[in-house]
Amino acid sequence: MPMRIDRNQRVARRLLRIEPQMCWRGCGRVATTVGHNPPRALHDHTPNGECCILMPECARCNYGEGTRIARIKKRARANANPSRQW
Repeated sequence: MPMRIDRNQRVARRLLRIEPQMCWRGCGRVATTVGHNPPRALHDHTPNGECCILMPECARCNYGEGTRIARIKKRARANANPSRQW
């Protein structure tokens, strides 16, 4: 299920276009996306709520973090339900 972009995130994206910032993760690249801290994959996100902080991130750091979390969750599911041993 795709995640919906809430009002706060749209505003933050517009601000990044007007006034570019560096990625908060310290990689040295210009932020092109808005990331959540903690990542949305790790908490129950409430749209327009106070559950997380929006931070300027470059696409590589933002999407890389999501991929890393997805891999960890996938491994955990695989280990929880091992295949049958014949």
